Amino acid sequence: MTPLTAWLRRHWLMALAWVLFILPTALFLLASLALFAYTYAPREYGDMVRPHIDPQTGRVTIIAHGLRDRLDHWAEPLRDDLRAAGRGGLALALDWRPFSHSTLRCSVDGLRVGRELGRHLAAQPGLSFVHAIGHSCGSFVALGVCRGVRDNGGALTVQTTYLDPVSIYGGLF
Repeated sequence: MTPLTAWLRRHWLMALAWVLFILPTALFLLASLALFAYTYAPREYGDMVRPHIDPQTGRVTIIAHGLRDRLDHWAEPLRDDLRAAGRGGLALALDWRPFSHSTLRCSVDGLRVGRELGRHLAAQPGLSFVHAIGHSCGSFVALGVCRGVRDNGGALTVQTTYLDPVSIYGGLF
């Protein structure tokens, strides 16, 4: 009889516990921590969240595409239609593609992009109204704009339009 076989005969219950419970639990926790670290790792969003706003604008419409979407698919045509309708103000098709490519991160990044954008908009003099339109994961950008304006104590009126919003926050979380 080998030493391993002898040990297993004496400690079979402990070995079974390790194989069935302890190892799978430890692997699940490690994988969850790695996924959590990847999803919530800090990122720099650059000038995308600080567009130039003319102080006389008064109104801004932000249009945010969804997961792995293109601007020319619907965001830019909608922006052009809003400009042609003469509603006044500025219409921006937000290009956040570098941060909307990952299913696990798009909601977290969308919320962060929107929050920074909302803080920037709330700090603009002369701006009184923001309309945030978000499709799919871009809906988190619209939600983030609301939170960013609120965080900055802005007196802006914010209207949101959610087009087929995604309902999963942070991938699996």
